[in-house]
Amino acid sequence: MPRTPKKAARYEPPDFVHAKKKKAKKKPAPKPKKKTITHTDDGVPIVNASMAQIRKGLSGKAATQLVRIPQVAERSKFYVEAAEIIGERESHALPYHGGRMWKVEVKVSDDKGAYGDNCKGKGRRSNNNDDDDEDGKKKKKTNYNALTPLFRWYRGKLELATMPHILESIEEVEHNQSKAKWARGLKNIDVSDDDSSEGEEDWDDDKYIPEAEKNFTMEISALTTSAYEDSSHPLPDIRRVWISPDMQRFQSRKSAIAHVEKLTKKDLLIDRVMYGVGHNGVRLRPVKPTRKLALEAGEARFVRDGLW
Repeated sequence: MPRTPKKAARYEPPDFVHAKKKKAKKKPAPKPKKKTITHTDDGVPIVNASMAQIRKGLSGKAATQLVRIPQVAERSKFYVEAAEIIGERESHALPYHGGRMWKVEVKVSDDKGAYGDNCKGKGRRSNNNDDDDEDGKKKKKTNYNALTPLFRWYRGKLELATMPHILESIEEVEHNQSKAKWARGLKNIDVSDDDSSEGEEDWDDDKYIPEAEKNFTMEISALTTSAYEDSSHPLPDIRRVWISPDMQRFQSRKSAIAHVEKLTKKDLLIDRVMYGVGHNGVRLRPVKPTRKLALEAGEARFVRDGLW
């Protein structure tokens, strides 16, 4: 039987012949660099402060420039100072009650993680209904692209450039209490004689008000106005909690002022019933109060002075 001839082996070209040419990858377009803002909207120069400048301070020509503080830790320290100034200004803007001032907890922060407050001591958040962030938690960055608030050189030190505007926005509540108030009883002023009004005229009620430790007389200038109105640099986030002399907490200034009116009415009641002094500070004619009025005045004075 004849053999069938073997088929010739099929020619296989080498791999490199079938290899397809790889397309050259296109390089991604370079991201546009962030534009560094060196001036405010009205042309005031802005510079970054170095650690050496922050520690040693500057004066002279530096006073005409606005400053950014890139370091979160250093910026937080200045926020603590700002919180103390704002808190003390707020407490002095409200009338005292029974010789006790209002207290205001202030928290200052920005979107880049810096945070500072005037709350001293542990456990300061106990027994309250605040809706703020819990203490002990580090402030988180919420906007990585945001710019930080501006600072300025003031008397050789850095401070918030917008601080004068913040202090100016705090309105002082008029003190409607009579001139001879709670301290009349402490000083044992003799008011038995109608003609003896020297004690009332010589009585300086302001000496019982604690003096302010911080400077509230910062003047608004073109530099501070430029920082306040600049569209690129935000204002710091400021949160306040008002604590009344009778230990009530308020989340808004409106509710705190409403409570001030209640405390003032109690002071006027005590002055009128127990000391015989009217709302304008003038002694009233001796009149026996009703039982109801006497009980109300006694309770108000006990709550104001007896519990503290």
